Amino acid sequence: MQDYIETLKRAVPDPRAVIDDMHDAGDAVVVVVEGRFAGTFTGPLASPDGDNDPTGAVVDLRFADVSRARGGRIVSYHTYYDQLGLLTKLE
Repeated sequence: MQDYIETLKRAVPDPRAVIDDMHDAGDAVVVVVEGRFAGTFTGPLASPDGDNDPTGAVVDLRFADVSRARGGRIVSYHTYYDQLGLLTKLE
């Protein structure tokens, strides 16, 4: 996860997460955060085929994070976002 975040931060060094809404299951065992990831593609983006050159494109993608907790600790965390939309912005 840390490698993924570092790769994304290298490509979009001015990231902002804008939280639009948060939901919980009442007992806070499951928390869902809906938002947007925004920034500018000004750095190289690593890919299996090598680095993609920056385009200066503005990135503004919706995401949803789902966290599950047990005993006061997060035991799973998943992020869902429009990967195709991101790749389209980076061309």
